[in-house]
Amino acid sequence: MIADTVADVVAALEGAGLRVAERAGDITPPVCYLQLGQVTTAGTVLAGGVLSVLYVHYIPVRGLDNLAGDAAALDALFAALAPLAATDLVATRTSVTITNDTWPCYRADLSALAV
Repeated sequence: MIADTVADVVAALEGAGLRVAERAGDITPPVCYLQLGQVTTAGTVLAGGVLSVLYVHYIPVRGLDNLAGDAAALDALFAALAPLAATDLVATRTSVTITNDTWPCYRADLSALAV
């Protein structure tokens, strides 16, 4: 179920024209890097299944100083992920450290129901 949710998220992002990295070694900006943040059965009692929270980090190619480029990428990200979201989708400007590299990014926490 969780693997199916991840596959659906990857397909949605790629369908919106965004590159996706599921492993740290695949990061080459601009890219959406996915991490599994949390898995719970909360809120899924009647439907069954699990609620997965995926951290979707959008890592831009030129850092976070390209307002027009960031806005276009976030438009595509929200268009792809909003239909899959079980709760409000919010993207926050932050950074992510992977192995020894720290990347500026926007992180969207996607709660997606897998039944």
